Amino acid sequence: RHYVETIHRSGRTLLRIINDILDLSKIQAGQMVLELLRFDLDEIIHDIIAMFEERVKNKGLAIHCQIPDGMSIHLLGDPHRLSQILYNLMGNAIKFTEEGSISVSVEVVEEREVDVMFRFRVTDTGIGITPEYQRHMFQAFSQEDPSISRKFGGTGLGLVITRNLVGMMDGNLGVESAPGCGSTFWFTARFGKQQAGDRREIAAWQATQRPPTPDNVHFDGRVLLVEDNQVNQEVAIATLELFGCQVTVADNGQRAITLIRESDLPFDAILMDCEMPILDGFEATRRLRQWESETGRPRIPIIALTAHVLEQSRQQCKEAGMDDYLRKPFSQADLGAILYRWLPKVKDDTLVQEQTVASAPGLGKNPLHLVPPLTSMPNDQASESTSPAVPVLDQVALGRIMELSRKGGTSLLGKMVGHYVARTPELLTELEQALEQNNSEGVRIAAHTLKSSSLTMGVARLAELGRAMETDHANLTLVRQHFQQIASVFDEAKQALSALQSVQQEGESFHE
Repeated sequence: RHYVETIHRSGRTLLRIINDILDLSKIQAGQMVLELLRFDLDEIIHDIIAMFEERVKNKGLAIHCQIPDGMSIHLLGDPHRLSQILYNLMGNAIKFTEEGSISVSVEVVEEREVDVMFRFRVTDTGIGITPEYQRHMFQAFSQEDPSISRKFGGTGLGLVITRNLVGMMDGNLGVESAPGCGSTFWFTARFGKQQAGDRREIAAWQATQRPPTPDNVHFDGRVLLVEDNQVNQEVAIATLELFGCQVTVADNGQRAITLIRESDLPFDAILMDCEMPILDGFEATRRLRQWESETGRPRIPIIALTAHVLEQSRQQCKEAGMDDYLRKPFSQADLGAILYRWLPKVKDDTLVQEQTVASAPGLGKNPLHLVPPLTSMPNDQASESTSPAVPVLDQVALGRIMELSRKGGTSLLGKMVGHYVARTPELLTELEQALEQNNSEGVRIAAHTLKSSSLTMGVARLAELGRAMETDHANLTLVRQHFQQIASVFDEAKQALSALQSVQQEGESFHE
């Protein structure tokens, strides 16, 4: 437990340093921007205090907060950056205070009809700051002397970033301190005031927000799934049907175009895999958009399905004419969020959401280039290592399959294992032939398919090998080194999947 807590604490410290460096880079490049969101000032301050309560308690310090009654607290501005400013100042106050107290106070400097200027103060009884250091303390990487950094940690970036953020909020930052007498850091910031009725609208919207899952929302729509991989097909079909969708499958782009042109009833949405044989998703989308334009047909929403999440991949989808983006492997909530944007809803409690979402800021149908990746760790940026540190099976992905199987009442796991075990040797043969022919593009295509199906199936170690070969496809010498590990890793995966099936079958027998 001690070692894990140390790792966790060190990780948080490194993450703060990385975030500070990224923020400083944005500031220097002139790319730092503020959001305009509704928020409550008292919630921001109390959340910050709650974050530090444990540290304050462990150091034996007291903490005080002063927010005058009757002060405007329903504001418009960037609550995340305000939190960052207070976090930096509170963190420094606690870091440099060994005994005594920390206090946070807010007062109104100026109030007008549409906005209000506040002065925030963070006061401590810590070591204080010399007048000499105060003159340059807002410069990057600045510490009073090297021993400060060694003893207390930090990079000296926090105050630089804070000063810039305060300036963007039409305010100023200052300090009042003397050695041994503690410090008071103060800053002013201007925020908009929410108008009458805003609170009711946002409260109604927040009360109805839940992750879209088959338990709380159903959709009314015909969906065309364009996907050549049978493992991915099984998961997508099962998830779509749980949401109430009618699903038609095409295994390549050419077949999709034929189905759309010949169908008596229009499709309400298309889930389009990007990399397929015969005709890929990009070219299929371009041809469909051209056909819609020439025939005057309404535009069908096309959602890209891909294991890539880099910005250039999203841009490529947008340029081809796709409307939205879903990373594989996806969860029920991921797919539900996409369907929520593009399909009609039929369940009663969802209709309430439809009526209130329109008034909520930043919601509704988003163009593809504004849709962020739905998970935080891109496959393209995964570890370069294919060592045994990567698990044989990914329990998160398998958990999704098992949940689908339970809800859908199907033997989904068995079917997927069957497809995967049958198809993977074919992919390995294609990889081997491409290597023999020195065909780097053939390597890339087969490796991408192996990565995609393995990610969906939860075969993490084989997915990582597929990713490595796809990334290094131009370096065939390196690909051959990866390929040498394939046979043993696949055998290991088959044994693990077989054992998982046995456990599931025993569980089903027990419940029967």
